[in-house]
Formats: sequence, C-alpha cells, structure tokens
Amino acid sequence: MSPEEFDLRAHLDSEAEHVNARGSFVEAVLDAKRRSDRRRAVAAGVAAVAVLAVAVPLAWSGLGGRTSAVPATRAPSLSATQTGVPTSTTPAPTAVPTRTASAADARVTARPTLAASAPTTDPGVPYAVAGLVRDGARPPLKAPDEAGFAAFSRLDHGGYVYRPTSGADQEVTIVLPDGTSSVLSGADRFVVSADRTRIAWRDDSAVLTPGTGVIHVADSRGRELRTVRVDAGPAALVGDTLYAAELAGYDDTGSSVRIELDTGRRTSIRGIVRGLDAAGRTALVVDPVPDETDGARPAGHCYRLLDLTVDPPVVRLAVCGDVTPTGISPDGRHLLAAPGSVVDATTGRVVLDAVGDSGLQVESSRITDDGTALVMSVDSPDFARNGLVRCELTGACRQIGPSAPEPAPEDGDTPRTTHAVADN
Repeated sequence: MSPEEFDLRAHLDSEAEHVNARGSFVEAVLDAKRRSDRRRAVAAGVAAVAVLAVAVPLAWSGLGGRTSAVPATRAPSLSATQTGVPTSTTPAPTAVPTRTASAADARVTARPTLAASAPTTDPGVPYAVAGLVRDGARPPLKAPDEAGFAAFSRLDHGGYVYRPTSGADQEVTIVLPDGTSSVLSGADRFVVSADRTRIAWRDDSAVLTPGTGVIHVADSRGRELRTVRVDAGPAALVGDTLYAAELAGYDDTGSSVRIELDTGRRTSIRGIVRGLDAAGRTALVVDPVPDETDGARPAGHCYRLLDLTVDPPVVRLAVCGDVTPTGISPDGRHLLAAPGSVVDATTGRVVLDAVGDSGLQVESSRITDDGTALVMSVDSPDFARNGLVRCELTGACRQIGPSAPEPAPEDGDTPRTTHAVADN
C-alpha cells in the first residue's frame, strides 16, 4: 500500500465511526482510486506516444529541408440568411509544404509581338471586339454598345452576359441570341455557373451597410430564382453550391463562404475564393502575403488549392510567389496567373510566362478549354494598340487578327479595351 493510500485509509476509518452503515466502504473507495490512477497513467502514455508520433516526422522533415504552412488570418464575419440555418467552419488546414512559384523560373518564356495586321483565325475561346462577340463558327452577336467589356461570359442559350469597362452606368446586361437584351437591375459583380445555365450577381445598392448584402441567383435569361443574404460578392457557382468572397483590404485579406442553396448550409473558408474548376472539385483560394518572406524570393501572393471532394475540404497544395493567381482552368489542371502566366495546378510550378520581356500589357486572358494554350488581350508597350495573342504552353505564340487603336477614355472613364476574352 502506498503512503498516499495509507493516509486515505486512516481518514476513511476515522470518518466511518460516524456512519451508520452495514459493511466497510473503505476498500471500495481504495479500489476506485486505484482504477482511476491506472486510467490516468494509460491516458498519459497515449498522449506521450501521440506527441512523439508528431514530433518525429517534423524533426525528420526539418533535416530534409525547410517547410512552412500558409499563415492563418482572422476572417471577417459573414451574415446568415436566416436564423437556424446550419453553419460550419472549415478547420485550420493541416501543415503542408509551401512551394515557391516565380515567373523567372518559368519552364517556357514566350516573347509575343503585336503588329498592325495579322491573319484572322479562331483563337479557341470566345472574345469580343468592337462591340461584336465572336465564338467559333457561330454568327457574331452585337453588343448594345461598343465599349470594351470589363467581364463577359457565354450562356447556355447562345447569348452572353457582360459589364462594360466605361460609361456612366456600368450595368450588367444579358444579350439573347436574337440580339435582344435585358439589364440585371442593381447588378455589380457577377459569375456564371459552370454549365452556363445560371447567373449570380451582387446587388450593389446594399453593399455599404453591414448585414444587408444580397446575392441574386437567376436563370440564363435573367429570371430570378432566389436571393441569398450575405455581405460578400459571388465568386463561383457550381450546381447548387454558391461561393461568395468578401475582401477586407487591398492585400487580399478576407474570407469566403460556401453556401448550399438547397439546404442553406454555410461553411466558412479562410481566404478569398478566386474560382473553381468546371466539375467543382477544386477551389483556388488566395491568401494574404505572409509577414516574413524570403528576401531572395519576394512573395506577391500566397494561395491554396482545396480539394472539395471531401467534407470539410482539405488543402492539396499551398504556394507563395511573385505570380498572382486569378483563375483555374475548366479541367482543373492549370492556374491562370497575372500577368500572362500559367501554373501547373499539381506542382505549383510556372510552366509558361507568356509575356516575357515583350513589354506587352495583359488586359484579360483565358486558358483554352482543352488546356493547351493561353489566349490574351494585350496592349502594345505604348498602350496605343490592342489585340489578341494565343500562346501555346510550348511557348509558340501567334497574333489573332489585326490589332486596333485603343479608344481614348472619356473624362472620368476607365480606358476602353478593344478586345476582351470571355471569362467562361
């Protein structure tokens, strides 16, 4: 018997003299204490093994090279649609190696040129020029005005939706195949679903008052299907799942939320969702720049690729570098990065720097559906002309049609762009 148990027995024997009970409870109490001590010893042993299991791989990893995780940031709150809606939060991601992506290390560097004239061929993606939308062999569709497009996407009926770069009222407009058009009232930022059957847009009349933000979801002809109350803008729409993101600063700090439209369930996502692949299996999430960066490799942005096939999503790749991810290819194999770079979504390596030292300025770009080339709307170094250039991932580039003079901006307007490449 241990000294501790001896003292406990003496105390219990003393107290038992005042208890009118049949039998002795001293042995029962001592047995219970011994069982409790054994359980605590076993638990401590398990905890020690768990710590060792974590510490050994980390120490081994440290011997092989330095790894780091994308830093966590505090996400701003996002309002719910209604009380009682189930909400969940993605846990902090497991530490994964952070790779460095630099355009200077691109596997291929292209040096495209821009001339006044060039043969007109199909670039492999929809594009707009001088107020006309061209999409392969389809007859061109005329826009209600000839201003350049800040953003536009194809729709399932053969028309498109766009927002101009200039003008007093930069309204989002749907154009049908017969040329008729309709305006999405109050629309600001918009996205088109992967199957092009629906549009989600933020109501800009309610973005300044916290708690009043609204995202509308409509069919491809603009007929509203539902509204979602959230202080964020639409980032992606795949199936019945809406992703919304809210920037909290100019350094890409902020948070996102995944909303199941059929159930109302919400899941918070750390960082800014920039896009999903067409199947909705992978999400591109941009994070703020870490406080400390490698002086030899200054980081412009950090980003993660989330695997959405599991719940909650898990981090598949984390990268920091001097390229800025802006989108993901439809097949999920490549990332679009500014200015004019393509990144391998499996390794994080820059496979193409499509601008090189040409001096061209990229206005808009898109990876082709087959994932073999990058098509860009580019300005000449003096910003006097604008044209289309297609660069294969092998680095071979060709100009698509003649370049055109860039229209001079009107007072207070954003400069117009003669050519624009579709987002979808």
